[in-house]
Amino acid sequence: MLTVLLYGDPKDVFIGDMITKELSPNNRIIRTCKEKLAVCGLEKEPGYGRDLFLLESDDINTIRGGVVVLLKNSAKAERLEYISGNALTIVNSGVTSHIKRISQLGAKAVVCGMCGKDAVTFSSISENRGIVSLQRSLPLPESVGGGAVEPFETPLEWKSNGTIDEYSLLAFAVIKIMLTNRK
Repeated sequence: MLTVLLYGDPKDVFIGDMITKELSPNNRIIRTCKEKLAVCGLEKEPGYGRDLFLLESDDINTIRGGVVVLLKNSAKAERLEYISGNALTIVNSGVTSHIKRISQLGAKAVVCGMCGKDAVTFSSISENRGIVSLQRSLPLPESVGGGAVEPFETPLEWKSNGTIDEYSLLAFAVIKIMLTNRK
């Protein structure tokens, strides 16, 4: 089971909703935020799909274990006191306070954004589709087989209401890549 901590304002539901809606047809997803719990997705046969546990919170300060920490743009990263070495943090290159705090903690990070130096970016983008470019190896948690995914490009489509949050789309793409990796 891949565990993803969606760290930031629980009212900011865009990324959690996108993960749940887009990935539940092929995976079983357990999502919790405070006192709410939802289970959705595939009643799967052995060997098909993955289990994903989404925990939404803004008040955790110590992160241990091989989890994926997705920092929402609303995250108060200064509250983080410890992230274990086997955790992986997805961070927006456009939020310098997040980059600085993750660096101070010595945490492994996958930097997403619209800069050519980012590990994950768009090589092209329009109103409702783009090409996601993984520009460096993506380390995979042991819970999805370990190892790494080598650089490649993949198409991504979404429903647009006129505004595009590029970071959330790229962070979603990272989670999707982790879940579809087959070792």
